[in-house]
Amino acid sequence: MNESKDYKSEKYLVVTVGDNDFYNDIYVVCNLLYYHFQSRGEYPESKEDLELLKPIIQNLIYQSTELRRYNNKDYPASKLEYFVPDLWFSDKSGLKWLDDTEFGVIPMFSGAKVFMK
Repeated sequence: MNESKDYKSEKYLVVTVGDNDFYNDIYVVCNLLYYHFQSRGEYPESKEDLELLKPIIQNLIYQSTELRRYNNKDYPASKLEYFVPDLWFSDKSGLKWLDDTEFGVIPMFSGAKVFMK
């Protein structure tokens, strides 16, 4: 992972599980990750970093959906394997084609906000 000062261009980490039914869960997890990166001053920078983050993000999204089941027996049960995330880096121009509100976008620099695309 690289320190924030090394990121001079606008790079983003895109997170999706391929289904906009999990909009809120992805958004919450992306904000948690952004806060973590900000507080450490380090951001993922390689495919290896993404592979390390993948099971963590999978579990976080799964656990977020499980919170919705708390005290709501009508909410359907989920399985961890449903939440294998796709992760990739993009620059700002690469975000234009994302248009289904199923993609969490985490800035890899300070002074910005997480958003859904």
